[in-house]
Amino acid sequence: MDRTGVSRHVAVQITGHKTESMYRRYNIVNDADMKAALEKTADYLDSLLMKTREDVQLSPAPVAGDLHVCP
Repeated sequence: MDRTGVSRHVAVQITGHKTESMYRRYNIVNDADMKAALEKTADYLDSLLMKTREDVQLSPAPVAGDLHVCP
């Protein structure tokens, strides 16, 4: 039920578990869940990187010999 978006409180009531800890014990995470979570995390991190690049306009790295020392 967690995967479908049903609140945990409601899911506990429907399944008849006495406590949320008992519900969590039987809420097994599978490989597909872990893969989806990692993909969502990667997407989030990519969006942060893109936002950072947009907020901070990165200039190209200086080329050797192009550095000028101010007097």
